[in-house]
Amino acid sequence: MRKKQLLSSLLFALSVASTAPAAFALGWRLAPQTAVLGQALDFTAALRLDPGDTIDPECVSASVDVGDHRLPRPLVELTVDKRSDALVMHVATREPISEPVASVTLAIGCPTRLSRRFVLLADPPGVALPSVPLVLAAAPVSVPAPTVVAPPVPARAVQAPAVVAPAATRPTPAPHP
Repeated sequence: MRKKQLLSSLLFALSVASTAPAAFALGWRLAPQTAVLGQALDFTAALRLDPGDTIDPECVSASVDVGDHRLPRPLVELTVDKRSDALVMHVATREPISEPVASVTLAIGCPTRLSRRFVLLADPPGVALPSVPLVLAAAPVSVPAPTVVAPPVPARAVQAPAVVAPAATRPTPAPHP
């Protein structure tokens, strides 16, 4: 009986592993994001793909939660750009962010789905830092190390040591009674 159970468990594990998608080497690339209270959300993330990985843009979905409520689908726009090495997803809302916490959930895959939730803290209006564009550089760029030049040390005035009078000219202490 024990052998039968072990064999059935092994067959089940092998069948699940064989039906899983071939996208095991997926990795996220995320640009620094900013969310501002009173403005629409503008979010971009990229999913790195290895050669041979295929994901159809139709198999990508996004949802946005603002505070405790989920925005209806018509208020969330998802744009998917399929590149040779990445799947770039851009999520925008048609409604301004009214809560300090917003989260974007991206779900990818057909029929098996991989999902990732990104949490953004919204800045008050007028405080937001400029966002940095998403860069999908393939090769690292070497930058020469900066040359460090020490500033010249200003000449300091050196104080001459105090001159001590010879022992013959020193006053002698009075004897103790």
